[in-house]
Amino acid sequence: MDFELTEEHKMLKETVAKFVDRDVIPLAPEIDEEEKFPEKSFRAMADMGFYGMTIPASYGGSGADFLSCVLVMEELMRGCAATGNTYGAHAILCTESIFRNGNEAQRRKFLPDLIAGNKIGALALTEPEAGSDALSLKTRAVKKGDTYILNGTKMFITNGPVADVAIVYAKTKPEAGERG
Repeated sequence: MDFELTEEHKMLKETVAKFVDRDVIPLAPEIDEEEKFPEKSFRAMADMGFYGMTIPASYGGSGADFLSCVLVMEELMRGCAATGNTYGAHAILCTESIFRNGNEAQRRKFLPDLIAGNKIGALALTEPEAGSDALSLKTRAVKKGDTYILNGTKMFITNGPVADVAIVYAKTKPEAGERG
């Protein structure tokens, strides 16, 4: 098995490293001390095409492999953990989840704006009594017609205060004949 990065991966890593050194690291102390959302870095990452890297071009992504996404996150984390976590929650936990698990209507509705950075994504999993143990969640989603009613409490949601789109983990009450 070959563990060497391809030339494309090396170029990506170098490009991201320069961005991190120039634009992310100087903002890191302020972001950490003031617990701020890294707005400037978020917009710059969208402009550089970091969101939707693994998503096919038909949805606005670049269709790269997942290693490319990991290399971006690795470099971001080197410069600022908060910015790296913001990227991960948006690009992987929300955007990638919608692509992999959403239906076609959801993909067409949400992916273009998430990939372009016009909307901010989050994932709501952690609960006060269950932590991040998905099997112990108390939040419930009950289908009412074409919508779901959510009941429960979430906490520690990266990007939560500024998110436009959130994936919310909840247990569902199955319809007759379905499994929950």
